[in-house]
Amino acid sequence: MELFLDNLQPTCHTGGMVKIQISACIESYQSPDSHGYPRVGQARMSRVVLAEKLGRPIKAGHFACHHCDNPRCVNPEHLYEGTQKENMRDRDTRKGNPFTRLDTVARAKASASRKSRGSCRGERHNLAKLDDEKVRLIRKRAGEPLGTLAKEFGVAKSVICNVIKRRTWAHVSERVG
Repeated sequence: MELFLDNLQPTCHTGGMVKIQISACIESYQSPDSHGYPRVGQARMSRVVLAEKLGRPIKAGHFACHHCDNPRCVNPEHLYEGTQKENMRDRDTRKGNPFTRLDTVARAKASASRKSRGSCRGERHNLAKLDDEKVRLIRKRAGEPLGTLAKEFGVAKSVICNVIKRRTWAHVSERVG
């Protein structure tokens, strides 16, 4: 099985089964297992790619570990052979924080780019179902059942919960003006 990884360059191009992102993670869109890892037959794709990189099968009791903590990533440069203990130690040094992955620089650049273009959050977002006024009203009625508020405002209960807990729409203050 040829994986065609030699010719891939980090771009925003999407094609076939592999999406190449600016972060340099090469994400496979093969059908994932229950843990989010893409599969090739019975094997995880990252394991197949790492074995190809090493030129040998992965040792018994060892895993294809990701430096980037991205289960969909099949970039050979992000994979290494290690034990479960080594993998957990590697993860714990980053504390599983997605912003400490190898793609931190790319994320920072993308964030700076978004800020320079002007934020598209809240009611300025073209898909927003809520506006600042509705958000204030939802927060004032925080004691009511989430389902009732969700139906009234035409959104999911999770949206109402996130608004109330300020996980989303945090930029909206309680007072107008």
